[in-house]
Amino acid sequence: MELEALAERHSRAIESLRKAESIESEALNEMRPTAETLKSLLTELVSVTKELNHAEAEHTAAISQRLTKLDQREEVVRMAEERLCDRQKEIDKMHLMLTDAIGKLEVQLKAQSKSLEDDRWTLKQEQMRLSKLQVVMEDDKRALIEHAGKERVELQQLITKFFEEHRQIQSQMATERKSFLEEQQKLKTDQTN
Repeated sequence: MELEALAERHSRAIESLRKAESIESEALNEMRPTAETLKSLLTELVSVTKELNHAEAEHTAAISQRLTKLDQREEVVRMAEERLCDRQKEIDKMHLMLTDAIGKLEVQLKAQSKSLEDDRWTLKQEQMRLSKLQVVMEDDKRALIEHAGKERVELQQLITKFFEEHRQIQSQMATERKSFLEEQQKLKTDQTN
């Protein structure tokens, strides 16, 4: 929206410059430049110069605002990366705890396997419980890993989108700056002539 308004003002400034050039051309063709014509041409040129300076100031302000928004987006991405890193650490810690628990339970099962015959039923029940617990833990682990994977994909998409928007803005800024410099150079050339 801001860029459209800026483009419209820039277009009006160019149109004013063209009118000034037309006045100057008519004055030269008639070879009868009067004081009023020269004064009108000078006034028009001064007005065009002011409009161009104003357009440049607004353009610079718009670019500054865009850069501020990009900085804010970069901060959001950085915070998201930190959260993802913290979650990964939590997953790794939980996995280590689960692995340690399973290892200890396996040691206990081996020790209990040497018990008397009347303890075998108890050991069998404990083994079944541990198997179920391991399945639950593996399911939880897979769910955590899947969730972390989805967050990584979303983060990567966000980063890709950010860099694409950044490239588009840089390209647009370069194009607009080139166009502005060309118009400014043309204005300086016309003023010199």
